[in-house]
Parts: sequence; structure tokens; C-alpha cells
Amino acid sequence: MAYVEVHPERGGFQIFVDGEPIKPWVGNPEFVDSTIRSHGIRNLGPWEPALRADGVEYQRARMLGI
Repeated sequence: MAYVEVHPERGGFQIFVDGEPIKPWVGNPEFVDSTIRSHGIRNLGPWEPALRADGVEYQRARMLGI
């Protein structure tokens, strides 16, 4: 199952698609959606919280289509 993940990072966000980081790192939350869409991802399931191994919470959503 492929996911889009948005991790808090350096005062902004690092976006991962199916476990791989995408560039650029996003400094403003207003640009998260447009960055995801610029990589061809249009349909996501609902966002849900998840925890990294270091205890930091991030958000993820299942990719429903590209």
C-alpha cells in the first residue's frame, strides 16, 4: 500500500511518497498540497497521524491514484 507522508522537519516539512523523500523540502504548510500535486498525485485517502521510531508524530494518507 503506497502512502504520502508529511514529516515535520527543520521548522517545515519533508514529504515522502511511498517511503522516498521528494524534493524540495517545504518550509511553509501552504505549499504542502501543491508540492504533492506537482508530483502527479491527485487522490489521497484521509490523513491520519502516525509515529516515527523516534516518537515524532507525522501525517500520512494512502495514495488512491496518480
